Amino acid sequence: MQVPDNELFDIDRLNPYAREVADLLFAEYPDWIQFAGVHPDGNELEINVPVPDKDAAGDLTIYTRWGFGWGCISLWFDLDANDFGCGYPVDDAFKIANEVISDIINERIVAGAKRQESGYYLSVGYFPVDEIDSIPAGKVSQLRSFLGTYNRDFE
Repeated sequence: MQVPDNELFDIDRLNPYAREVADLLFAEYPDWIQFAGVHPDGNELEINVPVPDKDAAGDLTIYTRWGFGWGCISLWFDLDANDFGCGYPVDDAFKIANEVISDIINERIVAGAKRQESGYYLSVGYFPVDEIDSIPAGKVSQLRSFLGTYNRDFE
């Protein structure tokens, strides 16, 4: 693996699970190595891919978690966070997570959020792009897509 000129990413600090995920991820998305880092809490991989859509709440964040003898790949896009492949072998976990990553960056799915009385937004999950028009009224307050193509505000 090519190690980026990036002070935040010391590949030797990654735990074995995170290192395997990094190898698979950068084989699929080699340009993303420039966004890689080691999570501040220790030896986990953290990648913050800038989202072209500035209305989205933050980057597409991918990070690993290892504990109790098994690992997870976590994804955070807009206000939605999910764990994928927890307890699966790393190849299988990556395959599961990568399907969602691909759906996000290719805008096959959008992240939905509902505005709460407090004014804050709460994630209500992902929706396939071809089902946007059939989302029941009141279920979401906003939708966000990676490039912004399918962004909607309902309130």
